[in-house]
Amino acid sequence: MKSKDVNAAVNYDLQSDGEYTVTMKAVVRQTGCECTKTKKVVMNRAAVKDLQEVGVAVYPNPTAGDIKVATSESFGANITVTVMTIEGKMVSTTTTANEGVMTLNTANMSNGVYLVQVMSGNKQVTRKITVQK
Repeated sequence: MKSKDVNAAVNYDLQSDGEYTVTMKAVVRQTGCECTKTKKVVMNRAAVKDLQEVGVAVYPNPTAGDIKVATSESFGANITVTVMTIEGKMVSTTTTANEGVMTLNTANMSNGVYLVQVMSGNKQVTRKITVQK
């Protein structure tokens, strides 16, 4: 059996935002050996547009789990992310190096609408997000 590198690309046109499960299966014809890999993918077109236009995306929205905050390199080297209730009460605040994507745990957050404020230097972006567990 000769070994060959195989490159394959599969494109999907997802018609709506949401969470999708993608499974890829590879089978070696000669031996019947197979390998399967499954990943969850979140599609959020509004978040992609926000990241391209203002350098910040907060997703998924609504969420039943963690919140992702994506920031572009141009947004700044260090970021502060503050989560507040819609009434303005601070829930959490985190300052960290801008590493592209940050995960915010919602385990201690009740269902409701929250404001996620992302700051770096003189830049500030606030997004409304809904937690629905």
